[in-house]
Amino acid sequence: MPTSSLKHIAKPDTVERVMVRPSTACAMLDCGPTRLYALIKDGEVASFTDGRRRCISVASIYDYNARCLAHASKAPAGSTAKQTAASLASRKTAREPEAV
Repeated sequence: MPTSSLKHIAKPDTVERVMVRPSTACAMLDCGPTRLYALIKDGEVASFTDGRRRCISVASIYDYNARCLAHASKAPAGSTAKQTAASLASRKTAREPEAV
């Protein structure tokens, strides 16, 4: 086969990956393997095994990131998880009826 017919094939460094290994997924999500496998177990990130090799969908990583950003934008500005939990707890105790 002449080499001129191979010019249309993309070089490996220019191909956009659709699946990544767990170590790459951890780097993309800035988390450890335990957190990654918890996300997989909870169905937040899609993966499959090909023999012993686990492959993780890059699209599912982007979707998870988008869901996290959407959830974060609904929280009050500058609030932390502890502040939100404390606020909810104080509202709950304020609404409880008095014992008779």
